Amino acid sequence: KRLFRCVNRKAGGSATTPFVPRERILDAISGPGSDKRDRNVDFLIARLRRKMSDRARAPRYIATRYGEGYAWIAGEAAIERRLAHARIVVGPLHGLAALACPEKAHRAARALHAALVAEMPDIDVAFAPDCPPVTRFRRARPDHAVEMTFQRDGNDAFCVICLREFTSGRVIAVRRAELEEFAEGRQPVMRLARRLCGELVSSRAASPVQHAPLALSVLLPPDGDEFEADDRIAIRNQEIMSFQQRADQQNRIASQRNAARLRALLDEDPQNAPAKLMLAATIWGKYATCGVSLFTEGEDDRARDEDEMEALVTEALPHLRTNPEHAVLAAQLLHFLRRGHDDLARDLAETAFRDRLFTPGGLAVVGQLRAFAGETDAALRCLDQAIDVSRPASNAHTFATSLRCHALAAAARWDTLRSAVSDLDVVCRNTGLLLEPIHCDPTRPPASARALVSALSRQRASAMLLFCHYMFGRLFHRREAGLSSLRAILRLVVERFGTDIVPSEMHHAYPGLLDTCQCAIGDGIERGERR
Repeated sequence: KRLFRCVNRKAGGSATTPFVPRERILDAISGPGSDKRDRNVDFLIARLRRKMSDRARAPRYIATRYGEGYAWIAGEAAIERRLAHARIVVGPLHGLAALACPEKAHRAARALHAALVAEMPDIDVAFAPDCPPVTRFRRARPDHAVEMTFQRDGNDAFCVICLREFTSGRVIAVRRAELEEFAEGRQPVMRLARRLCGELVSSRAASPVQHAPLALSVLLPPDGDEFEADDRIAIRNQEIMSFQQRADQQNRIASQRNAARLRALLDEDPQNAPAKLMLAATIWGKYATCGVSLFTEGEDDRARDEDEMEALVTEALPHLRTNPEHAVLAAQLLHFLRRGHDDLARDLAETAFRDRLFTPGGLAVVGQLRAFAGETDAALRCLDQAIDVSRPASNAHTFATSLRCHALAAAARWDTLRSAVSDLDVVCRNTGLLLEPIHCDPTRPPASARALVSALSRQRASAMLLFCHYMFGRLFHRREAGLSSLRAILRLVVERFGTDIVPSEMHHAYPGLLDTCQCAIGDGIERGERR
């Protein structure tokens, strides 16, 4: 390592930069009258590797940058840990040897990093000019990388910026910028960062359900804010509710930012079909993640938002049907609207399924639509497959497991539901407890579910009923199935606050609703007396 730093310093580079171009090594090891040949460098590196028992194909100390030089990577384990949970990484940087002053490249990369942080303050954007390849990460890894390749054309230096998915390597956007643009001031860099953000948000339509919020995420913690399993019982109910309200606020801010970015992207390119689809999903996501807070505060723009969602999806659909992931997201949104598009939504989803749709989120949506249609067994087969192919504790895994609970509740399969809720608790340390009031067996709700409902204010409890009805209860084709999916939360809230807490919208949707509540409560009392 000292050798690499010494060679770099001797050649006028940074003493702290472990990357050394081949030319610098050649200059450092060649004395007067010596024969300068690239093979001399190769012999030197080979001897060093033999002494350190290092392998070129799986290096621990010296890595080859093909066509550029060599890098000291012994400290990359710490880099991998630091980058593992980043959403975006600015790096790696390529082509530094093409520049007369590589430090200009680092300054340009830092300027872009700062602009991305300013543009997306709600997510973790890391700076890693020597970011290791995806194979170096064992489990957790960044979501996206902004790779920068520096090149020269005569006296002009420029940079090619490539935004790609980190794991798959799928290219999302490619931009070219003159190196001088990074030095002219903030505006060119901020403009570039804004465009990259727009492309990133738009591209999420290509793997929609992986990024889409859970329909129950109003009860889920945001990433990074988990309670330890051993501490859950010690958390007071009021603290849990306060935590959820903070999460609602964070989700609302994130939803507004995403919508603004997508609208700006559509202003530049009104024909961008993926951006239209993702904007419709973002509008839906506002209710999925912030619905309880919106209804608690009396905000109800559903009619206007549904009009916009319908226009966006129908305009984008002719351009997106050939992509299974696009089609399944469009199907989910069209069915959610309940405006006569149910047959089209089902056809889109099943066609996508036949076209080898294999992502966990996409499979979960197909299963969800089957459950809404009353095909419980077919839905469970699809949801079980989604659970099997998704990474444990991931959003896709939790999403599919939650939908499985909905399907079982709608079919009134309470014994199987109890096992499914237990699985949900295993999937995510925090999820099982917070989702208990919705997913528990309404004939025998546990004390922990009652305790959580007791911490709700009257206004928020009524808003939660409306939220559950709007997000999933009304979407079942059979009213009885929709009402069955709501029985647990309905019973717990009515027990706590009385029947007049039920929103009028639910009375119109489910005739005989109060009789169902009273029967469920009576069944529970009778079971308790029997025990």
